[in-house]
Amino acid sequence: MSEFRYATRGRAQREAILKTFQEEGQAAVAFDKTAEKTYEAWDMMFRGEVEGARALAQEVLVIEGENIGALNVLGEAALLSGDLKLAEDFLLKAVNATETTKPPEGGEPGEVLTRMHWTMGFFHTLESIAALLVESGEYDQAIEVLERLPATAFPYLPWSALVLMRLYTVKRNPQKALAALRNCQNFRFPGTAYDAALCQIILGDGSRAAQALREGFFQSPYIACEIIGEPAPAEVRCGAPDETDGQMKEVARRYMNQMRATWESVPGAIEFVRNLWNHPEVKSETYEYCKLTESQADGAGGKVEKDAVARLTELLNPGRVKSTSVKIVAEIGPLPPQDAKPFEAEE
Repeated sequence: MSEFRYATRGRAQREAILKTFQEEGQAAVAFDKTAEKTYEAWDMMFRGEVEGARALAQEVLVIEGENIGALNVLGEAALLSGDLKLAEDFLLKAVNATETTKPPEGGEPGEVLTRMHWTMGFFHTLESIAALLVESGEYDQAIEVLERLPATAFPYLPWSALVLMRLYTVKRNPQKALAALRNCQNFRFPGTAYDAALCQIILGDGSRAAQALREGFFQSPYIACEIIGEPAPAEVRCGAPDETDGQMKEVARRYMNQMRATWESVPGAIEFVRNLWNHPEVKSETYEYCKLTESQADGAGGKVEKDAVARLTELLNPGRVKSTSVKIVAEIGPLPPQDAKPFEAEE
């Protein structure tokens, strides 16, 4: 999920901050040179240009020796290279720099702009520390760090909301996981629907679990195949290029590398996914969805395209999925009894 994390730190964040001033009708403002360079560095990280981002961050540190954003970039670059100790060193430097670089309080537009940029830089540093802890397998500590973020920040930090949901799920705390999901409804990363389904299975709600899984089957059928331990059938590929097929399989493998133990620990969870996946109605609509989306990618055009869009809209209709899920769950059988009291993450 690393690329997704970087996507909200570069140009997207820059434009979101500037839009705030435009909406309030304030005077024109502009970021300083170091801020612009750090935004560009994050964009480079998102594009996979890690060495270029690293070089740009070093340039920023020449100008401003304790720049939080630049130290954060270097920490993330080290994390990607697998040097967790170096990543920790840079991120700790970024945290220590927060006090010396904190902008003064002030109401002038330029001061407000600087403070917003600094605040998001601090939040991103916490996010990166959480990523390091997740990579190190320190899930409890990662939860503690992410819980320090204010709820108002999660719309701008969708990676944090999604990972917090996943960590709560791993900790068998479905209520908190589903609450975290509400903070990132507009950023449904592949695997999120499966996390939501697992939460509903833990809660014993088969119908809602089926609704979430059917959404997951549409978004990433490869994950369903990884969960049940079967190869992805040709129908889910539908002529997609080898590169795309390989990427989707890798996403599924990465998801299960983190979530396999949790899925296996929940009574009946994998069998429920298998039964739902193999249900004739579900299988038919999943294959149809894959075929339609691939035809849209090919750009069929004309009436065929309009018909395809209409059918995709019908397949995705929440009311339809909800009503048919009740019937389908009745046919595949109920979930086995679940733990009455889910595990609570330590406060």
